[in-house]
This record gives sequence, C-alpha cells and structure tokens, in this order.
Amino acid sequence: MLLRLIGSALLVAGSGGIGMSLKWNYQKRMKFLERLVFQLEEMKGLVEFSNRDMSTILEHLPKDTLLGKFFGQVCNEIRNGTALPEAWKSGIRKILARTFLKKRELELMEALGEQLGAGYRENQIRQLEYFQNKALGFYETMKKEEKERCSMYTSFGILGGMFISILFI
Repeated sequence: MLLRLIGSALLVAGSGGIGMSLKWNYQKRMKFLERLVFQLEEMKGLVEFSNRDMSTILEHLPKDTLLGKFFGQVCNEIRNGTALPEAWKSGIRKILARTFLKKRELELMEALGEQLGAGYRENQIRQLEYFQNKALGFYETMKKEEKERCSMYTSFGILGGMFISILFI
C-alpha cells in the first residue's frame, strides 16, 4: 500500500511537472515573439538609416538570446558563401526547429528570410514592418490567452496525474 501511495505521489508530481513545462514553453514562445518584434524594429532602423547590406545588419544584432544565436548562425553561413535565403533556412533547421517554437512561428521566420535582402531599401522596410506587425499580432493573441492557458496546462498536468493515480490504486 505504501508503494502505491509513493508511486501515486510521484505520478502526480511528474505530470504536474509536464504541465509546468508546457506553461514555461508557452511563456518562452511569447518572449521569443516579443524579442522578434524588437529585433525587427532595430533591423528596420538599420536598413533605413545606414548604408549596410543585410548580412552586416545581422552581425550587429545582439547574440545573447535564441534569436541572437540564430542570427549568428545565419551570419556564419553567409560568410561561408551561402546566399541569405538559404542561410536563413539552414539557421531555422539547425537552431529554431529543435526548440519550443510552433509551426506558426517557424513559418513566420521562414517567410521573413525569403524577403530579407531582396529589393530596394523602401521595399525591405515595408517587408520588415509587415513581419513585425504579424509577429506583434501573434504576441498579442498569446498575451490575451496567457493566463488561462498557463493555468490550464498546470491544472491539467496535476489533475491528469491524480486521475491516473486513482486508476492505479
């Protein structure tokens, strides 16, 4: 009987941990989108007010976050002779695809990479504004749902563990 109770407690704790993990991934996705909006604003300013190409602009962005590591990977690939769109896709595969990001965010990043560095300065600025607004829309939607989603993930984790524990006892 004691082993069953210990097993049940571990099961509830483990499933609660899974729920907390889902909550933290949701919050990480929100932070990523928030950072992306700020980075796109910075890129837009660099395109508008400096006479630099996109690879030089990417080199000047901060490298301390997941997005920064991604930009660093893209810069390395460009230095090795890869074109910007291919380097961008490669960076998505190598860095972003194995993270907490969902398909929606990965598709946004992929579409952004196809548009960067192409066309005149005004066109690049418009494209950056478009993707910035799209990322901001995703962020605002997630922000509205954050409280209920995070509590739902945690509650379902714990309740799921309790339910399975009751079935085992």
